[in-house]
Amino acid sequence: MHQLKPSPSSPMWWACLPLLAVLLLNACSSSKPPPPTPSPTPPTAQPEPIPTVPDTPAHPTAKAKDVQAFRLEMARHIYERHAGRVHAGRLPPLLKGVGVVEITIDDRGQIARMEWVRAPKHAPEVIKAIEGLIEEASPFPAPTFARQATFMETWLWNRNDRFQLDSLTAGQD
Repeated sequence: MHQLKPSPSSPMWWACLPLLAVLLLNACSSSKPPPPTPSPTPPTAQPEPIPTVPDTPAHPTAKAKDVQAFRLEMARHIYERHAGRVHAGRLPPLLKGVGVVEITIDDRGQIARMEWVRAPKHAPEVIKAIEGLIEEASPFPAPTFARQATFMETWLWNRNDRFQLDSLTAGQD
């Protein structure tokens, strides 16, 4: 039997060349399928940074070193909290009521005790208003010179329901 030996000059050899190229390429490549291309992953949400708060006390503290200075600081605090209710300038000669309240502020600036020393009993609405203004001004700056501080304040109440505190009064006509 005669064996056929392809030679580069035979047309059959040239016809098999593309098939040989494909077989050669397949033999060189891996049998594993190519790895899937990773889909773009959404960016991971970064947690919002927590804003830092400067070291501040849980409640404001008074700068006063004694009860007299504390009384003035508390009067200013009440004026700041109720600026729209403070009578500007000198008070008229006749007032609707005058009341004296003793107030104790604890080491957290909270009202520990509030007691009337002299209440304007002829005007119960003034008593109620003054008590409300004191409570609304809380918390107060906490005393630093003692665990709690007690002071008295005189409330001067005019007929248009505005007030001045004796500690900061502009006087009376």
